[in-house]
Amino acid sequence: MEHLQHIFLTFALISCFGLSVLSEIPRPRGVPLSKANLYSPGDTFACLDGKKVIKFNQVNDDYCDCYDSSDEPGTSACPQGQFHCTNAGHKPKNIPSSQVNDGVCDCCDASDEYQSQGKCVNICSELGKEERQREKELAELAKLGYQLRTEMASKGRALKDQKLTRQAELRKHQAEAEILKNERLQIKDEVESLEKAALDIYKELQEREDREKRELEQAENDKEAENTFMKYDSNGNQLVEIEEIQTRIAFDKNRDGEVCAEEAKYFLDDHEAVNFETFKTLCWPKIKPYLMLDSGLFKPPADVELVDRESTTNAPIEYDPETKKLIEQANGARNLFLEAERELREIETEIAKLDNFLVIDFGTNDEFIPLHGECFNYEDREYVYKICPFDKAIQQPRSGGAETRLGTYEEWDKSPNKYSTMVFSNGASCWNGPQRSATVHLECGLETKLTSVTEPNRCEYVCTMQTPAVCNINSTGDTSEYEHDEL
Repeated sequence: MEHLQHIFLTFALISCFGLSVLSEIPRPRGVPLSKANLYSPGDTFACLDGKKVIKFNQVNDDYCDCYDSSDEPGTSACPQGQFHCTNAGHKPKNIPSSQVNDGVCDCCDASDEYQSQGKCVNICSELGKEERQREKELAELAKLGYQLRTEMASKGRALKDQKLTRQAELRKHQAEAEILKNERLQIKDEVESLEKAALDIYKELQEREDREKRELEQAENDKEAENTFMKYDSNGNQLVEIEEIQTRIAFDKNRDGEVCAEEAKYFLDDHEAVNFETFKTLCWPKIKPYLMLDSGLFKPPADVELVDRESTTNAPIEYDPETKKLIEQANGARNLFLEAERELREIETEIAKLDNFLVIDFGTNDEFIPLHGECFNYEDREYVYKICPFDKAIQQPRSGGAETRLGTYEEWDKSPNKYSTMVFSNGASCWNGPQRSATVHLECGLETKLTSVTEPNRCEYVCTMQTPAVCNINSTGDTSEYEHDEL
């Protein structure tokens, strides 16, 4: 008898409160299966926020009694309520309770329009079939992509191992190159010291010869100046005067056939008359070039005032065989040192590149390493965009012209799914605006390619790239991440 009464009560609740019998667990309309135990039939119902207890027959009575709207999951009575679409055969979902019985079909099982004029029919089976087909295709894509990702990871690890091996070799070579450089530096310093000592002897000798030569030339010049002074001092008063200069046609500067007083005065350094010391120091440097010109020994450059002729360049020093050998040894030591220094610098440069490479986060299993050094293009009507993972993002007009850097690779986006978005920052500054930047969202695909580029905000670019590197299934080949638990 009690069993019959329980059955009668269950059917009464279904009739009065719209209880569902999915999975043989009765619950009011609009309640998800996961919360069915909170709506167990009885005399009372406790609002889920714990602030109020009402009679159970007030659940789904189209009147909002609970402050948290939990008593009206199947009606539109509560403004903040949520209605759960079971959608058996497809995906369940929650909708705002205000959409219940509004004449619009929101649930594919038509459960939200049980009292409206909306002509809703249950199409969950059809939608579920389409969804399952789509998810099957996605699962197949993920499976094939994951195989490619595994290959990329294997290739990446092999490449990383090569670089680690190369790094270790270079560090060993670096130590050897530093030792060799220091040894050659020491040899160079020793040989250069001997070279310097030998050359200093020749330098001192050369300086003495140059000094003696200059002294001899100066003595000859002074003697020539004295002879000229005595020659021009025609009246023997120990002075050379303007009138005496005017008798010398060589000083006709403007070539008019006579030496005027002004021309003569120029050669006397603006004096009326000069003694020998003044003649030698101030006048002779002006007179001598004109005398040489007149005698055909000197031809000045065109349109350039005559100046004192510089002495001829000294002939190169002829070193003795021993000094020549020291110079040759020093040159050889210097060349060997420069070669060792260059080799060490090249090793250090390559090590720095390897260090920069090895600190990059290329994914959990190094699956992104094969993308390093590669670039992928996308074209729209105006621009060609180039994304080079772990390097840079670039924009270039299709008509040609200079590239514009949209950003340099900075890091993976700090999101729960770490390896889904690349961040490129510190690009070229926009005119009167911020520096350009780009984010690249990665999606599963069977090949790596750039599929879209947009600019939702000024100078902020959003790109989508497909690559097998983000395709993921678990190790058993299960594709449950693409399936739904309530289908």
